[in-house]
Amino acid sequence: MGIVRFVGRGSEETVVEIGPDETILRAAWRSGVEIPTKCGGNGLCAWCTQTIRSGIEHVIGLPQYNPHDQDGKTRAKTCQMKVAEDGEVVIEP
Repeated sequence: MGIVRFVGRGSEETVVEIGPDETILRAAWRSGVEIPTKCGGNGLCAWCTQTIRSGIEHVIGLPQYNPHDQDGKTRAKTCQMKVAEDGEVVIEP
């Protein structure tokens, strides 16, 4: 199993184990982390886009991300991302 750390503002952090077939968005919802979406996680709206703070090398399925966003951060749709087994990814809003 992989690990996703959802880091919020301040000292908030939620650590979730994620299976190989689960998206980061579904893992967030399962653990009570709120990530907005209009399409229900089907990859159509981009509302679930979050910043990948670290661990991008462990992300599987980055068909739609912009590594040179205007603020220099890597962002991706969490409904499209999965985490490699034994990998750890840190996500922030």
